[in-house]
Amino acid sequence: VQEALRTIQHTVDEMTQQVRELLDAARLQLGRPLDLHREAVDLVPLVRELVESWDTTSSDHAVQFESAVVTLPCSVDPHRLRRVFANLLSNAVKYSPEGSTVTVRVWCDRAMETAPVAVIDFHDEGLGIPAAELPRIFEPFFRAANADRAAGGAGIGLAGARRIVEQHAGTIAVRSIEGQGSTFSVRLPMPRGG
Repeated sequence: VQEALRTIQHTVDEMTQQVRELLDAARLQLGRPLDLHREAVDLVPLVRELVESWDTTSSDHAVQFESAVVTLPCSVDPHRLRRVFANLLSNAVKYSPEGSTVTVRVWCDRAMETAPVAVIDFHDEGLGIPAAELPRIFEPFFRAANADRAAGGAGIGLAGARRIVEQHAGTIAVRSIEGQGSTFSVRLPMPRGG
């Protein structure tokens, strides 16, 4: 019964996420920014909890969490960022073969002379993205040709994720080799001294 309830909860969460993405996509298409409700958030437990919930619901994939830091304090809208992270994790699982490993890594980039940057990497061993299509991957309603064959989707998740990350003064990028997998990296500014 508990397993069935977890599956139902996971399905409800996915549907809720899709509805919110559609509402955000409509708002962004109208040129309106999203209303962010920022709070002081530690990204390490936020991401860890998301990964742990996925690991219990995805029996076909090994979903791993790695953290090079104990804490990553940021001022963010936790609900919207959780949605971004859930979208990236969902894509990593969806476009990876059964039995493969999806790794989510949290770390801090202190290489720049400015404030440190929180980095969350989503790495999969999946389809990868054709090189010619990489420049368009964050466009609204764009889907890579091999993604259309592998799984359904509307092509709005990555475009919405990019806008949400950019509204947090961050960036999102992808490195990918077709047939070998992808790594999506979200970079968010941290407070000085963080």
